[in-house]
Formats: sequence, C-alpha cells, structure tokens
Amino acid sequence: MKKIIIMMLALLLVPLLGQAVPCLVCQLNAEIPSLTSETRNLDPKVVKLAMKAYSCAQSIGIGHPGILTIIDFSLPSTDKRLWVIDLKTKTIVLNTLVAHGEKTGGLYAKYFSDVSGTHESSVGLYLTGPTFYANDGYSLRLYGLDKGFNDMAYKRDIVIHGAWYVSEAFIKRYGRLGRSWGCPAVPKNEIDPLINRIKDGTLLFAYFPEKKWLAKSKFLHCPIHDSDLALFKADFDKKKAEIEAHIAEERKTEDAMSVAKPKHKKPDTQSKPVKQVKPPAKPA
Repeated sequence: MKKIIIMMLALLLVPLLGQAVPCLVCQLNAEIPSLTSETRNLDPKVVKLAMKAYSCAQSIGIGHPGILTIIDFSLPSTDKRLWVIDLKTKTIVLNTLVAHGEKTGGLYAKYFSDVSGTHESSVGLYLTGPTFYANDGYSLRLYGLDKGFNDMAYKRDIVIHGAWYVSEAFIKRYGRLGRSWGCPAVPKNEIDPLINRIKDGTLLFAYFPEKKWLAKSKFLHCPIHDSDLALFKADFDKKKAEIEAHIAEERKTEDAMSVAKPKHKKPDTQSKPVKQVKPPAKPA
C-alpha cells in the first residue's frame, strides 16, 4: 500500500517539477521551425545541439543571454554557414561566409584539432571576448570552453577577423573560399556588424559531426544532478578566472597602445585580382 501511495505522489509531482524548472531547451526548440525557415541551409539538428550547449552554459552562469552564434563546418565553404541568432526576437540577424583552417580541408572541412601549429579549425562552444586591432584589422578574441576540443583557442590566437580570401569573388575564381590558419575568418565588409553584435561575452557554437566531441562534450551532455553540476561549475569557475585574467591583460596592453592605436578604417569592398589561394602568414 505504501509503495502504491509513493508511486502516485511521484506521478503527481513530475509535472509540478517540470513547471518549477523551466526547460530552456524546450522553449528554444519550439522556435526552431521559424528560425530554420529563414534560411535554406540551417540544419534543425545543428540548431538543437547549439541550443543544448547554450542552455548548459547558461545554467552555470557562462555567457550573456539573448545572442547565439552558430557555425556549421559540415557545409561547404561556399555556403553562408555562420548565423547570428537573436533569441529574444527569435530572428536571424546575420548570415555570412566563414573560412576554416587550411589543414582542415578544401571545399569541405574534414580535420579538426586544438593543437598549436596544426592550422586546423576547432569544434565546440566558445565565449567571445574583447575586440582588438592587429594585422588583419578589427578582430575579436575567442575563448574555447570545450575542454580537449577548443580550450587552447586563446593560446593558439584563434580569433574572428576579416579576410580578403573570404568573398564571393574568391569563390567565383577558385570554387571555394580561401583558408585561414585556424581562425573563423569572415568577409571584410561583414566584420564590423558581426563583431559589434557578438563581442564581450556571447556564446558561439562551432559544429561538425566529429564523433568524439559529440560523445564527450560536457555542454552536449550537461550534468543533471546538483552535485555533478556543482563540480562542473567549479571547474568552469577556474576557466572563468583564467579568461578574466586574459581580458585584463588585453585591456592593459590596449591602454598602453591607445596613443598609437590605428584608426578603424572602412573595409575595402573593391574587387582585386587574387594571385594566391594561401592567405598571408598569420600565427595560429
């Protein structure tokens, strides 16, 4: 009799528990049809995975809410395979081309690594950082959050920047985009709106059907029990402190160079003859 009563109470409590803890993934997944209908090649399965990772990160206090960037490296480089989604308005606010690393593949991406010097792209969840100016102009720091898959991004100097070899003109001439040394490079005329929309602490999800990552990523298999979630959060508190230290260092360097800081020029949108497929040397 006691067992029957306990079972009945459990059945009554399940829906109440579901109401008490809002399912962010469920809410976001409900919007996938309207999001994917806005573009021909945004895979609903990729969006679901991205939202799952986003929800997990939010549950432990990582990333500003409202904006999610998705890169689908399973698509050819000739496709516009980067999307910025405004989760508040449930709209895609930017969709553009993005390059992969020169050792990751040609038209299609095949190989991924988080090792310095490989010139390969990395999959996983990233946190955007501060902006800065370098040889490639206006750029954005990225911090990899997926341990073992992209957490060396800062040390590898993996950043978002504009590139001459990411353009429709390049595709027309070579049948694919040019390639970076591992950075998700975008068209030069898109770099300003992209960076200004996603900078300073939003989440970016870089996808490829890489079996090990899909099976091992903590963000795709978020801890359910409170004790496991607490350990997960504690681990990322260390990562957060490391990122904050990097940002403080960046700010200090920026302040020291503020007098000599170059003016932010408008990107050159004029087509120029392309002589080389390989981009200029850039540390990865």
